[in-house]
Amino acid sequence: MATDGQVETPPAPDPHPGGRTDGPELAPATRTARWLVRTTVGLAILFPVVILLLMQAFAATFEEGGTASVPLVALLWIDVIGLLVVSVANVVVAVRARHAHRRSRANWIAGLIPLVIVVAPVTALWAWSAWPTVQSWFGTGPPGLNQPIEVGFFAEGIAADRRGVWVANSEENTVSHVDPRRNRVVATIRVGEGPRLVALGAGSVWVTNNDSHSISRIDPATNRVIATIRLHRVIGGITYGAGSIWITNDWASRVSRIDPATNTVTAEIPTTADPTTVSWGAGSIWVSEQFDSTIERIDPTTDTVVDRVHVRVEPAFSTFGAGSLWLIPTDGRYLTRLDATTGRQWRLRIARHGNTDLTYGRGRVWVSQDGDQRIVAVNPRTNSVTRTIGVGDGRGEDGPGALALEGRRLWVVIPDSDQLDHHDV
Repeated sequence: MATDGQVETPPAPDPHPGGRTDGPELAPATRTARWLVRTTVGLAILFPVVILLLMQAFAATFEEGGTASVPLVALLWIDVIGLLVVSVANVVVAVRARHAHRRSRANWIAGLIPLVIVVAPVTALWAWSAWPTVQSWFGTGPPGLNQPIEVGFFAEGIAADRRGVWVANSEENTVSHVDPRRNRVVATIRVGEGPRLVALGAGSVWVTNNDSHSISRIDPATNRVIATIRLHRVIGGITYGAGSIWITNDWASRVSRIDPATNTVTAEIPTTADPTTVSWGAGSIWVSEQFDSTIERIDPTTDTVVDRVHVRVEPAFSTFGAGSLWLIPTDGRYLTRLDATTGRQWRLRIARHGNTDLTYGRGRVWVSQDGDQRIVAVNPRTNSVTRTIGVGDGRGEDGPGALALEGRRLWVVIPDSDQLDHHDV
């Protein structure tokens, strides 16, 4: 109540109607909330900058060799971990502010930022990289997945595993290393003269050099030749089995056994005729002699020929699978099957113009047919063709050559165009 001569000052409005009061502890909470928001925004801006710098570093080191920048990788990890920590802190502050009836929208948004810029892109990247594998489960692929890959001149032999695909280029004296994930040649390795065939074993890639009569051993991790082994005259076939590399020398009428531990020939096994191809299966080495139409079985424990079988074909290529040795000639239309246990033979007509190569995998025998421009799959249970894959331009060119199967992906060399093609099977 004002007295005479005095003016009554109206009371200040209550900033907290309803009787709720906030003490001095509000200021630190508000400062913490604002600091978290600003820190989140700063880390969010830093994230794409580090990613771009890392992409440039990876591109440079991929071309020049070496490893990516360790400080950049460490900074990326610090940034990601920091984003996740402040994200959780923002959510905690937002929940507490909501219970205290304070504004919390900024902290809620800041808490969601890492999900948008980190979790979502990483998930999308993983899905993109894994998509071909997911597609292959259903036998399909996105557009461009099966585009041919340019390799070296006069591509011939091929081998494949989870580490990559290796193709021998006989006229360039090189081997192309193809990364199946990136669908491109990642290394070109110089070997001996006239490389023809490729085999995998003992953690290495083995290449036959027919013109220089040698074997090149390649380390797939470094893409370098780590050993060169001299042999006798012309080399026919190559395979890995019983812990050794086996080579046929068709002019010398012998099979050479190489020990990967010493990179030396430990045995020379004579054959009755000129051996061409060699395969491993059922605990034995199977040697085919094309012009004699004979199969010889070698016991790797004694390095001696223990059986000799005459077949109704002049075998130029062979593979082992489903308890049998499978054989094809270069100019014939038949596939011959030899049961490893009983010795029984089947002769299957599967081509009109001849076969080129064959391999076994996923319960099928896969045969490439250059003249027919296709690859056929033979079911060993029924001895019949169950699938046909067209390869080529339909005019008799770009037909299939050598084959290799890894997982669900069938790789095929296209000799006419010096390309490597692949199909999900």
